[in-house]
Order: sequence, then C-alpha cells, then structure tokens
Amino acid sequence: QRQMCIRDSCTITETRKLAMEIIAKMNTNLQSQIKGMVGIYDDAFNSNCVGDTFQATQTPTILFEAGHYPDDYNREKVREFIFQSLLVSLNYISNHTLSGKGYKPYLDIPQNEKLFYDILIKNANGLDVAIQYQEVLMGKDIKFIPKIEKISNLSDFFGHKEIDANGYEVFGENNRPLEVGNEIDFVIINNEKFTLIL
Repeated sequence: QRQMCIRDSCTITETRKLAMEIIAKMNTNLQSQIKGMVGIYDDAFNSNCVGDTFQATQTPTILFEAGHYPDDYNREKVREFIFQSLLVSLNYISNHTLSGKGYKPYLDIPQNEKLFYDILIKNANGLDVAIQYQEVLMGKDIKFIPKIEKISNLSDFFGHKEIDANGYEVFGENNRPLEVGNEIDFVIINNEKFTLIL
C-alpha cells in the first residue's frame, strides 16, 4: 500500500522536475476548460509501482488518471481531455529543451480528495446514502450496477447526482431497508420511486 507523504517532504529529484514541468503545461491547458477540476494523487514513491520504478532509473514518468466529468459515464469527454493532454505534452517535449526549471506550477495543483459518490441521497431520516456504480463487463458492453457504498453522515461529501430525501426513510425493493453492499436499481422515498440506473 502506498504511503501518503506531505508534498513538501517528498523528494523532488531532477528527473521528477522534468515530469512536473510537463504536467504543469498540461494543467495550464486543462484549467482553461475545466477550471478547478484537476488534482494530483498521492505522489509518494513506491518501488512496487511500474512508474516509480522508471523514475528510479532516472526516466521522467507521467501517470494519467482520469476521473469523472458530469454525465459522462461513457468517458467521451474524459477521453478528449486525456487526448488533449497527450498532444500538449508531446508538443511541449518536441518544441522545448526540458530543464525542469518550469516545475513549480505543478506544486500549485491541489491534492485530489475522494469526496464524490456517483449518487448521494441526502437527509434520509438523519443519514445519507452513498451509491457507487460498479462497472461490469457483460458481453461486449459495460454495465453500471448501482451498489450501496455507505450509509452515514456524509455532509462533507458530494454526489454527481444528488437526491434530497427531505427527512424521509429510504427503502429498496419491496420496502426493504437499505444495507451497505446491496445492489439496487431504485429507491423509494415517501412512496415515490427514484431510478438509479443510467
């Protein structure tokens, strides 16, 4: 398991500076389109990770991790941003001599936090219900199966889709109480059915 590190205490080698310089350029492009929607993941070194092993051999390495764009479960918009980032990076590498001196804007990219669920049902009889889609390959298609991830006070979290239960209890099929881990196609709130299927 990767260990988190405080960014200032992570070793910033000359090799890392080269990668950070390129990432800073990609971020500049992305900020012009999706301002405030880019973050970095834990960048602590772990010798068990392929990219980190490359870094240890003095090879600048960039890992792309694509998150969610609103209503883009087929990842069309996300793929567009990744493609743009690849073009920006290749253009920058081919037209500049990399020195690592332009790495500092990388340090301004915020640390990514896991604050979003696919669906968040708020104010459900004093609790919140978080639902995540499990991606399952069925034949040649990917199906998104809604699954209850957490039932708790999730006031510090957000949902890509949010439903306000207005204090009512939330039930599943046949008015069963919700349980963490259950796959669920819809919920019933105050005798109204809300579908969770994409």
